[in-house]
Amino acid sequence: MQYEKYKNAKYCVPFTPAFINGLDEDKAVAVFKQVSEIIKAAKESGLPYRHPLLKIGRKSFSYELKAQAVSLINSYKAALESFLDVQDEICELMCIEFELLREDQTLSLEKISSLLKSNSGYLPVSLFKDPDYRQILSRISKVVDSAEKRLSSAEQIFKLFNSNVLTLNADEMLNEYKDSLSAFIFKRNGIHKKLITTLKNYLLDGASISNDILSDILYSLVHYSEHNSVISENASDFKELLGVDMFASNIEQEREALTKLKNIYSVCGEYISHIENICRRECEPDSLIRSQSDVIFSYMQTPDIFSRKFSELRERRHEFEEAENTFVRFLNVDIYSLKDKMSIKWYEYLYSWITELEQSIDGLKSWCVYLCPSSDVRDPGSQAIGFQDLCQWPLILLPHLPSQFYSQQTA
Repeated sequence: MQYEKYKNAKYCVPFTPAFINGLDEDKAVAVFKQVSEIIKAAKESGLPYRHPLLKIGRKSFSYELKAQAVSLINSYKAALESFLDVQDEICELMCIEFELLREDQTLSLEKISSLLKSNSGYLPVSLFKDPDYRQILSRISKVVDSAEKRLSSAEQIFKLFNSNVLTLNADEMLNEYKDSLSAFIFKRNGIHKKLITTLKNYLLDGASISNDILSDILYSLVHYSEHNSVISENASDFKELLGVDMFASNIEQEREALTKLKNIYSVCGEYISHIENICRRECEPDSLIRSQSDVIFSYMQTPDIFSRKFSELRERRHEFEEAENTFVRFLNVDIYSLKDKMSIKWYEYLYSWITELEQSIDGLKSWCVYLCPSSDVRDPGSQAIGFQDLCQWPLILLPHLPSQFYSQQTA
């Protein structure tokens, strides 16, 4: 029954009748002694498939190894606890009411700290407080696009004309120009001359206009008017919400206003993206994003408190990573596979595993005996298996060997 139950289990070494019948007296005595030692070690180690020491690659036991392992586990756990304590304190500062369990959440938290430190001037409190913050960001994006295109048109217009040229009905003039393109040449030339004469009234001193650039000028005037309308629709709200005046007295000031608006869009978008990543599996981000208005306001009032805690987080994370690297190298732990597998609740899993390691480390000698390395694994059905081969695998069948194996040992 037991053989049938386990014979197809992963990493099982089945003791087939062919193998048992192939043992002579000397081999039977030797193998029985070896198997008995492994059974004893396995019983002391516990269930191999869930054993906390299973992730440790070091299998050659020494008392120095155990002593160093105990020290490294203690240091690793202490560094993790210290790091998570500071992270929890920062979460309280940031109005985050749940525990962060993933490394990418920590990274987002650190990026938020950098944004607060270096770009708090581009994080308007009123934007985060507004329940329609996403719509505001969308409007900012639209206005930025229009402002850039308006500037491009303005550069072409104002190198030839004074600002009064904007009072012309550019749409009507452009339509008149388009209609002339299908007219006879004399009529077409007459219309072009009329349009040029109108534009000449607004030329700067020393500037001139020709038929070759007439269409470009008319299109620039129309585009300027279109983009200016988009900006006008939002100018009042943006001045109140964001403190950005999109109708400055000259082009240089308009450039400055555009730069500020682009920075607000970029920094706020990045900030919100990090908040959304932190919330990804824990809660809806909207309420936390709106609470950031209080966080940003508090930061502006007491930046030293935030900066000190953020610096402490970076220091503790660095200490934790150093302890982890030392631990991983010494005990040959495939930490990256563990992180891939347990990424959603990594810190919770890691703390639980380290605690289990603390409780299991006294069984390290038995575990190393149970899983000692082997350079050669033979087919147990056709050849005798040496001690090193047996120890390579979690031998869940050992307590249930066929009865003839024991009779050969006593023969």
